[in-house]
Order: sequence, then C-alpha cells, then structure tokens
Amino acid sequence: MMDKIRSFLTVRRICILLAAVYILLLIPLLYIGIYDRAGADDFSEGYTTYLTFMQTGSFLKTVGAAARHAVHDYLNWMGYFSSTFIMALHPGVFAPALYGLTPLILIGSLTAGVLFLFETLFTRVFGTSRELSLSVAFIVLIITTQNLPGANEAFYWFCGGCNYTLFFGLALIFLGLMLRLRYPAGPKDAASKQGGKKRIVLCVITSLLGFFVGGGNYMTALCLAMVLAAAPVFAYLTDNRERKGRKGPDPLLLVPAAAFAAGFLMSCFAPGNSTRESISTGMGAVKAVLTSLYYFFDMCVDDWTGWAVIAGFILLVPFFVKAALETDFSFKHPLLVFLFGYGLVSANVTPPLYAVGNIQAGRLQALFFMQYIPVMVLCWFYAIGYTVKRFGIKSEGSSIPGIRAALVLCLFILFGSALCVKVDPYYFTSSAAAADIANGSAARYAAALDERTRIMEAGKGEDLVFEPLPDEPYLLYFDDMMEDTKDWRNGAVARYYGMSSVSVKGRK
Repeated sequence: MMDKIRSFLTVRRICILLAAVYILLLIPLLYIGIYDRAGADDFSEGYTTYLTFMQTGSFLKTVGAAARHAVHDYLNWMGYFSSTFIMALHPGVFAPALYGLTPLILIGSLTAGVLFLFETLFTRVFGTSRELSLSVAFIVLIITTQNLPGANEAFYWFCGGCNYTLFFGLALIFLGLMLRLRYPAGPKDAASKQGGKKRIVLCVITSLLGFFVGGGNYMTALCLAMVLAAAPVFAYLTDNRERKGRKGPDPLLLVPAAAFAAGFLMSCFAPGNSTRESISTGMGAVKAVLTSLYYFFDMCVDDWTGWAVIAGFILLVPFFVKAALETDFSFKHPLLVFLFGYGLVSANVTPPLYAVGNIQAGRLQALFFMQYIPVMVLCWFYAIGYTVKRFGIKSEGSSIPGIRAALVLCLFILFGSALCVKVDPYYFTSSAAAADIANGSAARYAAALDERTRIMEAGKGEDLVFEPLPDEPYLLYFDDMMEDTKDWRNGAVARYYGMSSVSVKGRK
C-alpha cells in the first residue's frame, strides 16, 4: 500500500497539492476583502490624489499628484519616498469599492516574492527541481500567512501594509533577480554565458527595482543591505572550486547593488526625517541593537513559534533531505549561517526601536514574522544539508524520503488545526476571515462605513458626529476616528471629504 502511495505522490503531484491547499486557504482571505474599507493614513496620504482624481478624472494627473506628494513628504516628513508615492495611490482614491483590492495586492506581493526567490534560489543556486523548490515555498507561505500577527494591518490596511508587506515582497523579488543575474540557468553555468543584451536588460530592471525598494521602509532596506554586504563573503566561503565556469565575483552585480544603495541612502538622509525625529522618542543605537536581539527570542520564538509553526518546519525535513541529495552544494558553515540568520531577523526591528522605541504596531510585528519564517527555513535547510553531506545519507529513489512520516504529520496537523479552530475560530487567519464573513460582522462593518461615506459626501462643510462602529472584525478593523475633533484621524477624514469636522461619539 505504501509503495503505491509513494509512487503516486511524486514531487510534481505534491507541489500541485500544496499549491491547491494554499489557494483554498487564500479564498476567505481575499473574499473578505470586499468588505475592506480605507482608514487612518489612507485619508491623509491619499488626500491630494483623491482630490485630483475627483476634479480631473485623469489617471496620469493623479499619478503626478502622487509624485508631488512624495516629494513634499520627502522634504518635510519622512524619507521613504517610494512608499509614500504608492500610498498616495491606494485603490480607494479612484473608487471606494476598489479598496477591496488591498488584500489581493498585499498578499499577492508576499506570495510572488516568496515563490520567485525560493524557485530561483533552489533551482539556480542549488540545482534542485522546480517542483521541489515551489513545494518548499508553498509550505513557507502557508506557515506565514496562517500564523501572521498583525494580519489586519499587514494585509487589509493599504497604507500600513504597502509600506511593509508590499516592499518586503518586492525586496524578495529583487534578491531573486540578483541571483538570476549571477546564475542564468543553474549552479554550473557561468554568468558570462548569458546573452549580453538579455543580461543588460535584466540588470536595468533589477537596478530600477533596487532603487525603488531602497526608498521603502527602513526595516526591509536595512536587512537587504546586510544580505547584499554578506553575499560576497558567503559566496567565497561556500564556493565549490570544482564547479566549472565559476570565475569569481561578477562586476555587473555591482550596478543593481549600487542602485539599491543610492535609494537607501537617499531615503536615510531625507530632509524630512529631522522633522519626524524631533517628535519621536527612540532608543540609543546600542540599546536598540541589544533589544532587537532579545526580541528574536521573546517574540519570534516564545510568542509566535507555536505547534503549527513547529509542525511546518518538521514537514519541511523530507523536502530538504531530497534537495540536499540533489545538490552538490557544500554546506560547510552551518553555525555561521545560523548566526547571520539570527542577526538578520533581529535587525528587522532595529530601525523602529531606534526611531520610536517600540514595535507595538501590528504591521511592524507582521513584517518581523514575515522575515523570521523564510530566513529560519533557509537556515533549517542549511543545517539539514550539512547533516546529509556530513553523514553521507544516500538517496532512496526519486520520491520524497520519509513520505510515510510526512503523511502522518499532515494528519496530525489537520487534526490539531480542526481542534484549535473549533475552540477558537480566530486561531488562523483564514479561519478568522471565514468566521467574520459567516457571522456577518464584516458586512455590518462595511455597511456602517459606507453609510458614513454617503453622509459625508452629501454634507460638505458640516460638523458631523457618528455612532461607533457596530462591529470590529478581526482582520478588517485596525483604527477609527475619535471623539476629539482635533485628533489627526478626524482631521484627515474631514479634509478628505470636505467636512468642517467629524467625530465618533464616546470614542476616547
């Protein structure tokens, strides 16, 4: 019986099955997006573009307004010009109903980034099969999306998620493109063998993306800078001299790296940063670094590495054993890789700790987790690869080794997930979305906000007081106006819709 199951469950079929599971889990996450509505910074960042589009109906003029807004913020408020430009073009600017595209854009960015980087890394650098690399990527995506803290801000608030989730996905794509420049077809192919024109085009695309990502959030940009700085060192230490065609560092890679550095430095030294720093209370540099190293254990390990995450990592073992058997890569420095991974994940939260002294915002914690999982998965693969090479573990054929144990583990995951969701429907993000769709809270939340919008659009220049929202759905709600009309949230909404003032009764 097991022989038939093993022969049926080829790597290709397993990859298709994992893709299907991930897509099924995405359905409630994307469906609940039809009830998603703009809030908080969406109104302050989108004001000029919304006004421009309402007055002109021109997409190009609206893009121009976004560019002017980014320049203004760069000079007067904050340095990440790329993020500001995109935030000013949130879907709700063009039509309130289009805001429902937010989870599709943000989850799509994370999905594309993980799939592209893992497929490139495993096929081009390690020389494993495409199906195997995508299988690993889908497991990483399932772990990440289903256990994500702060998913409401990371996936359903455009201006919050855009600056973090979107740019994290773009950073992963940038790294994948850098690897494709270095390894055009596989680990044994020299970069110089790639056609000159195609390589130049790829270099230009990678450079433009690198500059754009460099102008995004500092958490992602700092970690990306660390990866680019460490890459030549790891390449030197792990280079297998017996591989034909490997001729040392590729100078063309310096172009996109320099483009990214230019964007990052331009963002760091923006004139507007001094304005924001003057009203923020952060930590000293040394304390911020030490606290970041501590938060890796306190939050990533203690708070977020539950049974489902651990089970996912165990499920990856047979895939990684097979990948290690397929590659001739030498896994010589597991301790160094783990130390770098620890530092890389920790560095993710150093910028906000230095700037504001905390990482309480859900979008910051979400990005922390989004980086923690892929980085630790790659460290886990390196450790398993080292073990396979060190002890000379041999292949058992073309199937995934340990498939019987993997199937038992999958049954355990299904059983454990069903129990957890039965007791707490909000245990996973997909179950939370399904719960708020089923109990009607998502629909009531959207209806209440739509009614507010209708009233404001019909009552220009008035002073309006609204009732509190009837529901605060787990994934959709992240903030609301206050009772104080002078609160910045209220001011942003009032200006956006042309009101004299707006407030929410009894909300402190």
